[in-house]
Amino acid sequence: MANYLKYYRRTSRIALAFSLLVAFGCKPVPMPGVLVSTLTEARSTFKSREVSAQGRLLPASGIIQVSALPGDRIDEVLVKVGQHVLQGQVLVKMRSEKLRTLELEAARVKLDETRKAAQVKRTESQLNIDSAQLRLKQAESQRRQAIEQKKLVDAQSANSPTSQIATLTKQIDSLVALRQDPLTRPMIGAMELEARQNELSKVDTSLRSSLLTAVQSNEAADLAVELARANLAAAEKAANLVDESFPTQSLEKQIELLELQVAQSLVVAPSSSVILSLLAEAGELSSGLPMIELANLDRMICIAEVHEADVGQLQIGNHATIQSSALDRPLRGRISRIDSLVGLPQMRSPNPMARTDFRAMPIVIEFDDDDSRLASYRVQMQVDVLIQTDRPAD
Repeated sequence: MANYLKYYRRTSRIALAFSLLVAFGCKPVPMPGVLVSTLTEARSTFKSREVSAQGRLLPASGIIQVSALPGDRIDEVLVKVGQHVLQGQVLVKMRSEKLRTLELEAARVKLDETRKAAQVKRTESQLNIDSAQLRLKQAESQRRQAIEQKKLVDAQSANSPTSQIATLTKQIDSLVALRQDPLTRPMIGAMELEARQNELSKVDTSLRSSLLTAVQSNEAADLAVELARANLAAAEKAANLVDESFPTQSLEKQIELLELQVAQSLVVAPSSSVILSLLAEAGELSSGLPMIELANLDRMICIAEVHEADVGQLQIGNHATIQSSALDRPLRGRISRIDSLVGLPQMRSPNPMARTDFRAMPIVIEFDDDDSRLASYRVQMQVDVLIQTDRPAD
């Protein structure tokens, strides 16, 4: 710095003398070589160690704006500026929240009733299935009994050699033969033969009746089995249609929709934050614009706009000093990011003589914990930023 001051004083005196000569009409003379060499040496050996810029104090995670659906009316604002809120905490209640909550409760009650009715119907269907299965077993048992009964009747038919009819027939044939023989005829009475014939007739009639009954029992048992199977199939089909008869899925989807609507009618904090400003009051009609601004102030940063010609002197880690008359003391930080987007500056310098026709690049400056805490009391405040570049070689 001493070298620079020496060069500055020397060149200033030479330049002043040269200007006076020209002012009094003296013929300009070529600039002394010592002046040229001095200026060249000064430019080549000195580079500014400080870059100034305008900056703004902002939360590292940004400022969050929350709003409600347009057309809803604000029922109650539950927070105030400066209040710390937790994630999910209700900030504003809307008028539609009560109506949608009632609709949600009604839908839940209807779903519960539908499920109970469906459960009763399932129980009833299962009882019908059990009853049909029992009737089927009974019908099958009766059919087996009818089959066995018919077998017994068939065993007593005339075609069976051991049947009563066959025995009586043989006895009658023997008696007839004895009656036809003159030697034995006196021994066989006509009444005895007639009695045997009557007995055979009764047995034959009874057997025919039993056979007819057995056939009818078999047919009735077959029909009973078919009917029981049909009843069982109908009961199983009715049980499968219970879920289709009670629309629980549509009610569940309706409840999901109503839950979303209730959630939208409650303006909640998206994260643990501090309320920065309230932009609406109870009774107002929501227009869809932001109602509350909040931010997490645990970590603050400074966004500075640096002249595009000065960005080349900066690098990550450079120290920066942030000053403002509204701050108790200067804040200090380091450059953590240098953006690549060049554009018109958004922050005007308070100096009315400062240039505005230039393009700037944003940089991010991070604070230590103590300075970040102090910056959290001045959110969005514009500040003067002075960045220390690398030290030039001596």
